[in-house]
Amino acid sequence: MNLAVLPLISSIVSLVFMLTVLDLFFVRRKPYQLVWAIGLFLYFAGFLRSREAFGVYRVPLVHGFSRVPNG
Repeated sequence: MNLAVLPLISSIVSLVFMLTVLDLFFVRRKPYQLVWAIGLFLYFAGFLRSREAFGVYRVPLVHGFSRVPNG
């Protein structure tokens, strides 16, 4: 079993839950529901950004420490 399957399933569930919470936000206009929807979207986007999902190595955003000479 590929290890990227479980995060994929949990990310899809979070995307569906985010759409549900966003729909409730448009109906009720409660600010905490918008915050929850944004948080669930960031969880889903984090999975898309992860390198395990695509099987390729991506350069990290902060990689300057590896280029510092040993002194």
